[in-house]
Amino acid sequence: MWVLLAVFLFTLTYLFWSRTKRPGAKYPRSLPSLPLVGSLPFLPRQRFLDRTGTQLISPSLSYLPFGAGARSCVGEMLARQELFLFMSRLLQRFNLEIPDDGKLPCLEGNSSLVLQIKPFKVKIEVRQAWKEAQAEGGIS
Repeated sequence: MWVLLAVFLFTLTYLFWSRTKRPGAKYPRSLPSLPLVGSLPFLPRQRFLDRTGTQLISPSLSYLPFGAGARSCVGEMLARQELFLFMSRLLQRFNLEIPDDGKLPCLEGNSSLVLQIKPFKVKIEVRQAWKEAQAEGGIS
């Protein structure tokens, strides 16, 4: 435990880059210093609750890590391309049909960070043209 505490405290230390003068004290260059984390101000107004502490305040769009605008996700285009390739290969090889019980999937879902839909069943069959092409050896 003491080793972990020492490692943690060492990561908090920083060095003065140049000689620093404060009223009544001089600090030489490269003096290790430990910041007083407890002296940082406690600002409850920066949290997501209103003043009564009962309702959640929705944060601005700049808070969203994969949001929109200038702070949108860098890999969004790659993800869209991968999703397009995955779906096109799926639809190229298989027929997607309503299951034998005839129950359609529910189109409503829970909206949170992402839209969560309820589990549903789909009947998947390999396309006949795909089977024939594989039999000829033209497609893997």
